[in-house]
Amino acid sequence: MKTKKIYEQWEKDFYDSMFYLQLIKEIDSNKTISISGTRDDGESYNNNIPPAMYNLFISIRDLGLWKSGLKPHRYWKVSDVKKFYNLKGNAEKIYKDLVRIKDMLQNKQDQVNGSDL
Repeated sequence: MKTKKIYEQWEKDFYDSMFYLQLIKEIDSNKTISISGTRDDGESYNNNIPPAMYNLFISIRDLGLWKSGLKPHRYWKVSDVKKFYNLKGNAEKIYKDLVRIKDMLQNKQDQVNGSDL
């Protein structure tokens, strides 16, 4: 029961975050950026994603660096990440929460597209 209350509070905090508001605004206005590269099997890809999702991926990368003792760049602050995503806790908890947000959004996108990537 306690876990359910914690999850409900986490979900409420997520929907109140600046990240979520930015993501919804970008989806509604169809604003995207193009991400391209090459997969491990040599195939190239080109995806269009909302800039908020790109920021999420970069925040996960930056937090991974920070929790291992490296500061991603001179002006980076973990408090900015906490405020933008409306999160609380230490490096490990924030990192896990960001990965949970990414997984949740990717699962929703897969359901919308009907794909199982």
